[in-house]
Amino acid sequence: MRLDALTGRLAVAGMLAATLFSGLANAGGGVVRDARLWTAPDNTRLVFDLNRSIDYRLFRLHSPERIVLDMNDTEMQADLAKLPLPDPRSCRCPIPSLRLSGTASPSPVSCVW
Repeated sequence: MRLDALTGRLAVAGMLAATLFSGLANAGGGVVRDARLWTAPDNTRLVFDLNRSIDYRLFRLHSPERIVLDMNDTEMQADLAKLPLPDPRSCRCPIPSLRLSGTASPSPVSCVW
């Protein structure tokens, strides 16, 4: 993976972490109500709309390079299949694909890109 693509992924991850960290901490499970993706020539932004702040863990995996976001005690109500992921062959979007696991009632939800 080229360094600029990895840097782009890390920038998206940083913006996502800041979004998740905003707001006051509340007890109980969080709900991801919606997800939005914007791509521009110089940046990409992935935003999860939550009902409250959540505990999460953001980290990198190697071979192949991936970024993982684990959201604890969270329910995924957003339909990520509807996100307009651009064709990675025709643009330099740092999010070529997005996988999701653990979508049932409040549980750890993992997003991988």
